[in-house]
Amino acid sequence: MKKYFTVAALVVLLGLTTGCGKTKVLKCSMTSDETGATVEDSINATFKGKELSKVDFILNYIVEKDYTSYIDEMMTDTSEQFESEFGDKKGVVIKSDKTSEGFSYKVSVNFSKADDETIDGFGLGDKTAKYEDTKKELEEQGYTCK
Repeated sequence: MKKYFTVAALVVLLGLTTGCGKTKVLKCSMTSDETGATVEDSINATFKGKELSKVDFILNYIVEKDYTSYIDEMMTDTSEQFESEFGDKKGVVIKSDKTSEGFSYKVSVNFSKADDETIDGFGLGDKTAKYEDTKKELEEQGYTCK
């Protein structure tokens, strides 16, 4: 009986210290038009327990037919922007992909590895940002969230 009580106490303690390990993902999106392309912008914010743990920014550029010959140039310009802004930041990973109709970028921020300055640069608050507050902030910026 004492053994079961000890195991139960450890499970409760672990649940309290980790926020029960509950993971919740906030998914927001917005579409905008730029010269020569439509940009589908998605944000997936992952909350573990009570903390924001990871954010993925996904930008999908669908280039208009008249501009497809400029995909490489557009992609290079965008890449240079992302690299200069976030390329040397701790906890940030940037990936790109080219398709026949455009290109996409995924910028991932791991909040447990990123420093406060990097996190502040994304404008989503800090590691203690709450789900509802983050959702409200993104919706005020024009995103539709689920």
